[in-house]
Amino acid sequence: MNRMIRIGLIPLLSISSLACKEILMMRYGIRQPGVETPESIRKFMDKMEYPNENTFIFKDSFAFYTCLRDSIFQHNTPGTLCFSPNGRLTSSKDASRCQWPGDYFVRNVHRDTLYQADTGYSLRKLMTLLVPLNNATLVDTANANYIVLVTWATFLGKYNERLFSIRSAIRENIDVTVKPVFLCIDIQKDWGMTKKERNALQFE
Repeated sequence: MNRMIRIGLIPLLSISSLACKEILMMRYGIRQPGVETPESIRKFMDKMEYPNENTFIFKDSFAFYTCLRDSIFQHNTPGTLCFSPNGRLTSSKDASRCQWPGDYFVRNVHRDTLYQADTGYSLRKLMTLLVPLNNATLVDTANANYIVLVTWATFLGKYNERLFSIRSAIRENIDVTVKPVFLCIDIQKDWGMTKKERNALQFE
């Protein structure tokens, strides 16, 4: 890990209120983040029967902290970021909702839906910080109307079921072609983070 990084207190999950935090942790078995490996993540996905194609992890601790310090990424984790075919952000988290898997946007968007894209937030740039979990490549987005980035983690317990349900929403909306990308935000063992550094990652 790059020891030049100033850690401070960085929220790993952006939860809108203390009540939301308590509900999510109690109902879904969310725990404090541990340390994982690609192998343990794949084992978790097999156990939960989550398809692991098109799944990514951060390539190193620098990439991890780069995203956590980004206000848009932080605000939408866990959850979804929806991008246009050219990779510009079109939809993000509804801050008024405690539980937000993002499937509402996917279920209700149409080919003629008008949206305002954030030209300053690029999926392509974000993907440079990631590596595939299974030596896969990013899905072909050439014919996609939207690309949905789903952030999840093993420590989120059963809440992951809400996040992976995005697949059902994609299948049900036959009016558009939506391609999903899954990003596991677990801390990786080979980053060599100390316990103090891991403890600095707090629920907001």
